[in-house]
Amino acid sequence: MSVNELIGTVEGTPESAGLRVDDLVYGCGVTGRDRHSGEYPPDLPRQAERALDTVEAQLRDLGGSLDEVARVSFFLREPGDIRKVNDVWTARFPDPANRPTYKFMRAPLHGPEELRLDYFAVPGAERESLYLPKVAHGNPIPLAVKIGRYLFTSRVLPFDPVTGEAGRDGAEQAGLAVLNAGTLLEKAGMSWADVTQGRAFVAEPDLDEVVRAAWLGRFEATTAPPLQVTRYRAGALSALLEIIAVQ
Repeated sequence: MSVNELIGTVEGTPESAGLRVDDLVYGCGVTGRDRHSGEYPPDLPRQAERALDTVEAQLRDLGGSLDEVARVSFFLREPGDIRKVNDVWTARFPDPANRPTYKFMRAPLHGPEELRLDYFAVPGAERESLYLPKVAHGNPIPLAVKIGRYLFTSRVLPFDPVTGEAGRDGAEQAGLAVLNAGTLLEKAGMSWADVTQGRAFVAEPDLDEVVRAAWLGRFEATTAPPLQVTRYRAGALSALLEIIAVQ
């Protein structure tokens, strides 16, 4: 197994910024600071540009590029601020058929810091963006990305794949999120046996076990990968699912 650290390049911040393990890169704690001056630009869109510049530089050091980014996790002061990032995102990734996916979460950022991000990338691999026609995000991202031997989803939505309507209650939404994740696995030529982890975004504690039951229903009890539950509310949506799978 080959392991390489990603080292911060901003003056005065030499700490590790992630790892490359064999063919997979995980970068973390990337901020919107300018890599050369160490200063934060004054607004969120320009910080998003500088953060993606840093991702690009880290991958270039490993012989890769932004073309090999699979998924980005944006951490913002307010989730609605993702709208300020979208123009930067589509400028960097203009082709919907070859675009990474992302997710976004509220985080306690301080001072001039307007965003932070983590990312997964697979240098040398070709990225394929996966969509489901009736199950689409309002933001400019695919539901999932197949890249090399990996599948990374964004938050898989609990919409009926025939009608495009959200499930009527938390239990139905949990089932639909799992169903749609299964369809993405099929589109990627994978199965539930390839899933290595899941993360459920659940609005209310009383739905936690409902979501876990829907998850466990796809596996033998002894082979189910871990499912982390995160408290999260997205309007009328009560249960969403994110998975990583590896062949």
